[in-house]
Amino acid sequence: MKSKIRIGRILYPKNVASTKAGDYSIFTARVLEHIEGEEPILHEEYNTITLKGNVPTMRSGDEFIATYDTPETTKFGTSYKLLTISKELDKTDAKQVYEYLKFIAGGNVADELMKLENPLDLIEKRCDEELLKVKGVGAKVLEKIYANASTSIDFSYAFAELLPFGLSKILITNICTEYGSAQTAVQMCKTNPYAIAKRVRGVSFVKADEIALKCGLDMRSDARIECAIYHILSESGVNGKSYLTSAQLLSELAKLNLIDWMQVNRVIMNMHQENKVVLINNGTEISLKYYFDLERDIANEIIRLITAKTDIVVPNNWRDTVRRIEEEQGWEHTAEQLNGIETTLNNNVVVITGYGGTGKSTITNAITTILEDYTIKQTCLSAKASQRLAECSGLPAETIHKLLNLGFGDFYDRAIEIYADVLIIDESSMVNGTLFRKLLQALRSGSKLIIVGDIGQLQAIGDCSVLADLIKAGVVPVVSLTEIHRQAKKSAIITKSIDCRKQIRLYDRDFRGHMVMGELQDLELFIENEKENLMPIIVKKFKAYLDEGIDISEIQVICPTKTRGVVSVDKINYCIQSLYNPKIGEKYILPNKSEIYKGDKVINTKNNYKATTPEGEVTGIFNGNVGTVLEVTKSSIVVQFPNVVIEFKNKERDALALGYCISVHASQGSQWKKVICAFSSDAYTLLNVEILYTAITRAIEHCTLVAEHQAINISLRNVEGKTKQTYLDKFLLANHS
Repeated sequence: MKSKIRIGRILYPKNVASTKAGDYSIFTARVLEHIEGEEPILHEEYNTITLKGNVPTMRSGDEFIATYDTPETTKFGTSYKLLTISKELDKTDAKQVYEYLKFIAGGNVADELMKLENPLDLIEKRCDEELLKVKGVGAKVLEKIYANASTSIDFSYAFAELLPFGLSKILITNICTEYGSAQTAVQMCKTNPYAIAKRVRGVSFVKADEIALKCGLDMRSDARIECAIYHILSESGVNGKSYLTSAQLLSELAKLNLIDWMQVNRVIMNMHQENKVVLINNGTEISLKYYFDLERDIANEIIRLITAKTDIVVPNNWRDTVRRIEEEQGWEHTAEQLNGIETTLNNNVVVITGYGGTGKSTITNAITTILEDYTIKQTCLSAKASQRLAECSGLPAETIHKLLNLGFGDFYDRAIEIYADVLIIDESSMVNGTLFRKLLQALRSGSKLIIVGDIGQLQAIGDCSVLADLIKAGVVPVVSLTEIHRQAKKSAIITKSIDCRKQIRLYDRDFRGHMVMGELQDLELFIENEKENLMPIIVKKFKAYLDEGIDISEIQVICPTKTRGVVSVDKINYCIQSLYNPKIGEKYILPNKSEIYKGDKVINTKNNYKATTPEGEVTGIFNGNVGTVLEVTKSSIVVQFPNVVIEFKNKERDALALGYCISVHASQGSQWKKVICAFSSDAYTLLNVEILYTAITRAIEHCTLVAEHQAINISLRNVEGKTKQTYLDKFLLANHS
């Protein structure tokens, strides 16, 4: 429902003449004009309605346009949940009118529209004849103006006020939507943009600083310092540091020219008292409460599962089952693997770790056979990895999101239960702390949890370092596999990738040129001194795979960096697209200026729990899913992913990117028959042994490493895991004791 209202009494907060921007308020209002929806229920005596929600600064007598939900009746009477509340655009304010016209029509057309006497009235009344006389306004432009005006009128005040601050139209809309009011959005931007930075996704600390500077706000205020601390700790958490030392924090603050340590310390203490941060070790370490609680919760859940009584009875003849498996497969388990099977059977929670080819799946397959009478579920992060897991084990497997039914809404608040006697989490090194906590919380006590991961791979993107910390703490039994099985030794993909992970050279120091390695001839090297030589080799090798008849879905180029350098993801995508796709028909231009056509290989870059098929069926599509474009229209892109077709409409299309080449991080959990790895020294900040190992091991049949010699040297010198700072291992040890 939508009405023009006049504010009556402010019932909450009590005893105030006016509210503050962002306040939660309960107030009465008189309906001056009902605009749309059902007529509201008025108070029988006072002829008013009662509204509740977050509001801008307002006082009795102020007039607004309000949208509100269906009524709720309690013993206190009938009230409405406030959705949005905004003042109408002041048509007498030339500045507001001009900025609004710029928003709905563009700068040049706005200049021409301002020459009219009442341009907004003409637009509202849809006076086509007069508007079409304006220079630059044709039928299509006028249609666009009408469309923009109809969707933005409630936030028009915010557009007029905030566009000059350099905020995008989308960002302004997001801020208004978050606060439910254009007035609140404007007031918050002009008085405390740092509060917005902590609340609205897309408003960074840097952007808040820009707004504060334009508004003439105090750049040494407590609010700025608090936002800076929040920003630094948040960014660190996302990058795997759940806490910072005081020295690290002060160093980062100094980069922002915040060097008044007494003031900084006062702000930190206030944040601590308000339960926003946690001070550890006498204040020498500091963590956002979210990350502190996250790692503590994971530790508590692990201990709960370890100590729970289980109903699983291990068959006394399990060794007979193992021998039967050996007879059927034609090989024997190693002593390491047999020990791993026994350890897994005898404990509620077990970590199984090792490099590729050491037999992690061998152990889990044996376990699933021995415990076949129990309910067993397998899960991992990516759809492609779950498909491979199911093929390997012969048992169903699904993504973590699907297992937890994370298809709609904000899943972090949902509480569900996983009905399984045994849960196997594969590719666990990829799972960040937030998702891992939800998975553990969903698993009932008494279940057996088997955590499988390759310690050589990149650690999870995002918070925590779960697998590494579980191993480090020593609280959970760890099956560490080191022996490469006989068949795997024939593969240079496996043997040489492990050498890389151990920081052992792939080739002689003086080697440059072309080499094929391994008994299976499955690792091909092109090592160059000059990075400019890499792109022609990459394109030639890609074409060679195509000429062999390999399907495009089974050829993947991967690269450490998205934009930097001569062989970035973007540059490789452009070159291969030009080779592969004739670019016929409708196109869609992405924010990075690349173009998508029918037939292109694409990757989805955002989780979307409400994605739809062309038939309108709601489903989930997740970050990292790779597919092929079936159709491009003016309003949508239809993509064939494994097992599902998704229609990306309007702005949803920006979640897509060309997928001929993807980043190494995006490739985790997936494998392809043919992989081309492109490494140049331009990506030096991202180069380490984990990224090189992960890249090579994405190949199933054949890997081509096209690299600048210096890039390989840099990769072998650096170890990513050394950069992590977490508390999970300490929480586990403390709780276990």
